Amino acid sequence: MDGALPTRRLPERATDLAMALGVGALVSLSPLTASPFGAHARASLAAGLGAAVLAYAARRAGWLPRLSPEPCRREGARPTLAAGLATVLVVLAFLPTLAWLFERWTTSVWQNVHGLFIPLVMFWLTRRTLQAAPVERFASSAWAWPVLGAAGLLLALGSVRGTPIVAALGLVLALPGLVLLLLGSAGVRRLWLPLALAPFALPVGYDSPVHDALRSACAWAVAEVLRALGVHVARIGLQLHLPHGVFEITEACSGFSTLYGVGAFALVLAYLARGTARRRLTLAAALPLAFAANVLRVLGLIALEWIQPGFFETPLHKGTGVATFLVAFFALAAVAGLLARAPRPPDRTSAPC
Repeated sequence: MDGALPTRRLPERATDLAMALGVGALVSLSPLTASPFGAHARASLAAGLGAAVLAYAARRAGWLPRLSPEPCRREGARPTLAAGLATVLVVLAFLPTLAWLFERWTTSVWQNVHGLFIPLVMFWLTRRTLQAAPVERFASSAWAWPVLGAAGLLLALGSVRGTPIVAALGLVLALPGLVLLLLGSAGVRRLWLPLALAPFALPVGYDSPVHDALRSACAWAVAEVLRALGVHVARIGLQLHLPHGVFEITEACSGFSTLYGVGAFALVLAYLARGTARRRLTLAAALPLAFAANVLRVLGLIALEWIQPGFFETPLHKGTGVATFLVAFFALAAVAGLLARAPRPPDRTSAPC
């Protein structure tokens, strides 16, 4: 009887349970739910527990695929003592920056809501890449030291001037420096995607030219759609003058947060896609989908305010921002799924192993 038992069932269940607990903790800490340390701690913990149960059940049912391939059978070397000590020192130096980033990620749904997910995606992609093609030996690059030095200068500048975002930029720069230190230039080429995702974790404020451009484009698109629907509208700058009121496209309605998160998601989907054409189409679809989702949100808000005056003052107003974020994500995932099912020529490239 013992010999008939599957040998991998217990490790798989343990892995699935750990994944589910991680999902539950992430949902509890995420600004999408109430703070687990505040007055609504029970609601936050209940949401996390529910997410964990659903994630575990979905994984055991086979609805969620295992995200890491089987590792190749190769022996890897160990990094040098100097490289290991330098890595520890860099991590310790940026611990206050990491704490600041975590505080910003979990403050509010308007403070870079997807930022909490970026480090986890980076870790998964790094692990997946190194499992598919393990490092046979560690070879440091001399370019690591100037890159880490520049990261240290940004950290010092941010600390002296009291601008944590500058120190966070130093952290983003320190990541390729550590890869150069541990894996050399070949490691940077191999781990380009996790490194490219790091800037998407930075909290970006509203005072940027990108926000202004998106607000103007959104106001123009909403006005054109309303005219096509037969609604009389006059657009003056960022204001829309309608028969039942005047609406302004504010900073929060620019759609930048949605575009910021969808851009990171598009990079991951493009990486997972097979074929250059599919990758390019996935990346090209990110901006139109994010912009369209935000235009639909503004149109919906105008309609709801017309049906129920005072809707802007209700909590559902902010909830529409979260809904826009999710709609754009699922729309991009659907596009990637349709592209994946499209026929393609046979892939003649060899597998990493």
